[in-house]
Amino acid sequence: MVEGKDVKIDEEKGTYLYCIVEGNANEDFGNIGIENSRVYTIFFKDVSAVVHSCKAEPYNSKDDVIVKGWILAHQNVVDKAMKKYGTVIPLGFDTIIKGDEKALKEWIEKDYSNIKNRFEKIRGKKEYGVQIFIDEKTISKELDGNEEIRKMKEKIGKMQKGAAYMLQKKMENMTKNAMENETKKMSDEFYEKIKNSSEAVRIEKNRDAEDRKMILNVSVLLKNGNVKAFGAQLDEINKREGVSVRFVGPFAPYSFVSEGK
Repeated sequence: MVEGKDVKIDEEKGTYLYCIVEGNANEDFGNIGIENSRVYTIFFKDVSAVVHSCKAEPYNSKDDVIVKGWILAHQNVVDKAMKKYGTVIPLGFDTIIKGDEKALKEWIEKDYSNIKNRFEKIRGKKEYGVQIFIDEKTISKELDGNEEIRKMKEKIGKMQKGAAYMLQKKMENMTKNAMENETKKMSDEFYEKIKNSSEAVRIEKNRDAEDRKMILNVSVLLKNGNVKAFGAQLDEINKREGVSVRFVGPFAPYSFVSEGK
């Protein structure tokens, strides 16, 4: 929960924030918010907060289905605001200012300079996700050409089973290390290409699929006019033997509006 500092507030009232947009008009989005709340804008100077009125307390439930519904409703409002305004500064689920419209405006005023700086960073841009996977079996076959591994395989093939055990283990470790080095090399190569053709990039945690190993998971910030060219570059990566690419979006730029991002 976020509170406006040094603001006299009504402890019972709260204002739920979905996102901040550029503009100073009173807009009514209708009852599309969490639990069908009426969503509207409150503006200060040339920026507006997309909000609904609520109690000054978090949305809590032990029911995962209910929580998921709240999160989806939150995202739906952000998506509609992004469609209407183009550029939005999204707020995370359950961001609530204690107090009414006056408290919210004072909160915006205190953070106004930072808000404007964030808009400068993301205006005319959206967030996308890029995930790159490899088929380890395919990559492993390519390693068969490794001279050191090839010679060791030949040596093991000429030895008796018992005598070859330790050498077999050594070859397995050698192959594993070679695989790790190859995937690291590919990951670094792909990352540099993505970094050089996007406005900003953020590395996310890898999540393997059932039949594929993820070697790169990033969020990227792209100018609206550069998406097609960026996608074409990913197509070239996708043509590599044993490599597959997942490209998703656009999203509101959650990954690029936090402090220090």
